[in-house]
Amino acid sequence: MAPSQDLPDPVFIERLRSGAGRFEKIDSNVAHDGKTVDPAPPPDEAFAEHESLHWMRRMAVELRKSVAGTGYCIQVLDCVHEGLEDAAEVAEKIGCRVEDVHQAHRTLKLHGRRIRIEFEKAEARRMAAVRAKADVGETP
Repeated sequence: MAPSQDLPDPVFIERLRSGAGRFEKIDSNVAHDGKTVDPAPPPDEAFAEHESLHWMRRMAVELRKSVAGTGYCIQVLDCVHEGLEDAAEVAEKIGCRVEDVHQAHRTLKLHGRRIRIEFEKAEARRMAAVRAKADVGETP
């Protein structure tokens, strides 16, 4: 005798009673495998990376302003940005001596260090102000 269209299949009912229906089985272990690495970084790391990139871009703008008109610094900075790191290659590309490239690197390093210190001091002052507001009970 065939089961009626109104009633569930007896095999289906028996399967539910056996535990297969009570405990869900996942066909794929990808969703529940603790060893599988999610390609996306955790939110805190993604935010820190975003902040770091933003900070580096602001520093680069300030560095370019600071060394404008100082020898070959801007051209050397552009070559480094393009991926050229060898001083001879950079000198050949921009048409100067290797010693000029080395001097530009020293100048960039000096200005970069000064700008980084200024940025870090400004950030420390900003954080001190935020902490002071938090101690008083104000929201930033």
